[in-house]
Amino acid sequence: MKEENEINKIKKVIEILKPYAVIRRENGKLVIEIEPSEGLVKTFEEEIDDELVRQIKKTMKLYKISQNVNTDYDTYDSAVVCAKDEEAAKRIHPMSGEKGGGIYRENAGIFYDEDKKQFLYCDVEDEDGDESCEAGYGSWISDLSEIKVEYLGEAKEGSAEGVVVASFNAG
Repeated sequence: MKEENEINKIKKVIEILKPYAVIRRENGKLVIEIEPSEGLVKTFEEEIDDELVRQIKKTMKLYKISQNVNTDYDTYDSAVVCAKDEEAAKRIHPMSGEKGGGIYRENAGIFYDEDKKQFLYCDVEDEDGDESCEAGYGSWISDLSEIKVEYLGEAKEGSAEGVVVASFNAG
């Protein structure tokens, strides 16, 4: 029932946006390009309730993510992250909150590879932008089912997805 309710809300938004937007599918996703106008703003104010507006803005939420499987030295045991939902929170590596998204270099980053089912650390190696990726140092876990997620509350409007603070057990 909840899923049907969400689908109906999305259909309502698409109907309202049709006169103001170009709606297309791209790489399996629904893409909506909107040219803001007075008419669109007025239509939203008149036809969309506050709850739906909040959902459209995709208010981020704060979650505590934790694990107790990898408890060795130089590992993370938990972090507070800002994410749209629990599943997105699980895919944020606690180390990704450091400068440049990685440990040592500004252009580095960590992401969860859905195909490989693990976190990868990627680093831009040279001026040509060649990238090298490797499994993420063993400082966290890759089995998403082992990551505990606790909802903490709504994030401040405009907050970006990512790590707020992390707990690292240095060795």
